[in-house]
Amino acid sequence: MINPHDFSTEFEAAKKLAHQAGDIMRTHFATDMRESIKEDSTPLTVADTQINKLVLDTISKHFPSHGIVAEEGSRSTGQEEFEWICDPIDGTIPYTIRIPCSIFSLALYRNKQPIFGVMYDPYKDILLHAFEGSPAFANDRAITTRSGDLTAGDVVGINTFIKESVMHFDCTALSRVLNERQIRTEEIHSICYYASLVASGHLKCACTPAAFVWDRAASDIIVRAAGGVMLDEHGNPLDVYTSSKYIVISNKECSSEMLNLAREYIVVS
Repeated sequence: MINPHDFSTEFEAAKKLAHQAGDIMRTHFATDMRESIKEDSTPLTVADTQINKLVLDTISKHFPSHGIVAEEGSRSTGQEEFEWICDPIDGTIPYTIRIPCSIFSLALYRNKQPIFGVMYDPYKDILLHAFEGSPAFANDRAITTRSGDLTAGDVVGINTFIKESVMHFDCTALSRVLNERQIRTEEIHSICYYASLVASGHLKCACTPAAFVWDRAASDIIVRAAGGVMLDEHGNPLDVYTSSKYIVISNKECSSEMLNLAREYIVVS
């Protein structure tokens, strides 16, 4: 278990960065169009690059021996004892079309082991955080996952943004099976946003491509701290640093069922 007092300076810096990032996101939200398209066909915005630079500059100044892995540019040899992992805006696709369901994500790891994670929703002004081995919080109020199996009226988060070269997702068939049980599906292009919804009890579960380390680092810490699980396609607890095809983000009761559904409707190449 991590003692939060041992990392109070780093944690305060992370919270400040989260709020500064949120200011940038809100400032550009009404006008920020994509400035380019990356190799994976996802957009890059002015806010992405500004937040990324803010994180790199701030951590380099105050924690010069720490490595930084961030989506839009890193400063890390991979050998540093401490490593910060950041997604400036997870959910850039909805951000560029004015849908307010993107989030800032930042985590600190030591020798590849988690210390804490923070995620900030700037539209609702909600800061989620958790230290490894401690409860999860939203604006300093404890949060937990929503218990129970999938039942009529529930919503399942599904992200179908999957490369055909890696896997094929039969969303139509899955939606039909769930709809027959009066369970609806909702698609949001943000792993971290799904994680925030599951951790705070708004969703019981979601299934999404595993994507990259910056999409998973803070999410995994916070979801587990809230009593949930993040599983890879083999049903194992997620290893943030290894390659996975997809992730099930869930409370403990739904995890097996969601994993079985994913295995049935996702074909891994």
